[in-house]
Amino acid sequence: MNIINRIRQRQGRWSWTIALIFLIGPLAALPASAETYVIHDLGVEVSPTDINNYGTIVGSLKTDTGTVAFCGLSGSTLEPIPGKTVANAVNDIDQITGNTPTGAFLRDGCDPLLNGSLLEWDGYGGYGLNEAGQISGNKQLNNPYRASPLPLDPAIYTANRWDNLGIATVSSRGTRDGVYADIYKLDDITDDGYSVGSHSRYGLVNSSSSILIGPGSDTVTYLPIPNGGYATAINSRYMVVGATGSNSLTDEYSTAYLYNYSAGTLTPLGTLNGGLT
Repeated sequence: MNIINRIRQRQGRWSWTIALIFLIGPLAALPASAETYVIHDLGVEVSPTDINNYGTIVGSLKTDTGTVAFCGLSGSTLEPIPGKTVANAVNDIDQITGNTPTGAFLRDGCDPLLNGSLLEWDGYGGYGLNEAGQISGNKQLNNPYRASPLPLDPAIYTANRWDNLGIATVSSRGTRDGVYADIYKLDDITDDGYSVGSHSRYGLVNSSSSILIGPGSDTVTYLPIPNGGYATAINSRYMVVGATGSNSLTDEYSTAYLYNYSAGTLTPLGTLNGGLT
């Protein structure tokens, strides 16, 4: 896993105008407690999503023609990745995953001019990436009653194939079939295949829940997070971070959390300048 917590931009939750990213540069001759920190200003309209141990940054940036994925080394020019809307994750061998206008992608190498191998899959979403090249994300399923909403099923890419659980469904609202749809999204995955994310229902407010799926499992574990919330990242010690849900009737509002999956303990982290994780 990365040496710092993944910086996540959740669509519809944040709007960044000037993006700053913190890079850790430990000095070899000094103990870990004496690590130095350097702040790099990435510029305006830049939304970083992840960084690897070697300083490769990925995310999205706004251009005159729309939003485009980018990658680049700390302190260097951010290179757009043409035809991709966002790069969501990068691992230590510079594999990058993210989304195109119609699906997910995986590419080898940051520089788009080096013609690194590229895979694309329509109908999928790519959000998390581990050191083995596994991608956590989702897959679009069909709505038999109407063109939208389309249910999104939890999915994992491993060794040239996607596997999805086939559990996302649609449901009716009164006499109107297919109005609600399950939305599963797996935002992060450990090197041994544990993935975390969220489940919500399209069309229903405050319906999000934090979820975890174990390697090779066909079962979704709903984490005991207040008011459901969502999970954004998990490390090799099965420590999960995310945000709780909110309930205006009880004056409970979203705050950041740290959940120890192995011990089953929850640590509220509060908020930072009004923001979440």
